[in-house]
Amino acid sequence: MNKYFEKLDKKYAKISTYVVITIVAAYLAVSFFAEFKTVKSVVGGAAGWIFSLILPMLIGAVIAYLFLPITGFIERRLKKIRKLREMKKGTHYLAAVLTLVVIAAAFIMIIATLTVGLTRQLSSLKDLNLMDVVNGAKSQLIHFQEDLKNLIIKLGLPKSTYESLEKAVTNAFSSTDHTSAVNGILSFVDSFTSVIITIAFSVLFFVYFLIDMPMITKYWGHAFRSIL
Repeated sequence: MNKYFEKLDKKYAKISTYVVITIVAAYLAVSFFAEFKTVKSVVGGAAGWIFSLILPMLIGAVIAYLFLPITGFIERRLKKIRKLREMKKGTHYLAAVLTLVVIAAAFIMIIATLTVGLTRQLSSLKDLNLMDVVNGAKSQLIHFQEDLKNLIIKLGLPKSTYESLEKAVTNAFSSTDHTSAVNGILSFVDSFTSVIITIAFSVLFFVYFLIDMPMITKYWGHAFRSIL
């Protein structure tokens, strides 16, 4: 075997190796681009899945960062109290809890204000007759239909244009195929559920980051310095 390698022309062996590697690389590149759509869909799906997982964490971190000045302000005020000044980590935790209480109180006040306004609007509609609303809408629809017919006549379009349009609208309202409507409702419910889950986890991450931010920054600062 050693004699065989000794007789082997190293120059041409090296060239042959380069040629083989180039052919294999070209074949892999062609195969990759031939299946580019499949690879792109797989990579895109994985990226979307990973992004959906880390999105609540990112939202919670951003909100916590925005509210950190309030927590710091409350913490500085708490440290002026002698008994609380002796607490090393407890001061920040207490400030974070007070910040959450302030946020919850503001949120409750906003919801209460919106509820009162909505209640007043509903009470103002109490004396309104439902049949009057229906008849008014029906009258407006008839007027719109007549105006559309007159516009088509003025434009010189054939009468069949209006008749075909009226027939299409009638068929749309009288259609018994509710598949698209059901699919739309299911899609809305699915999207709404996803949004609710994202909001819930974002709130959890926000509370975690706001309360434990000093430990997080200390840990990652130490890890960053260790890596450098």
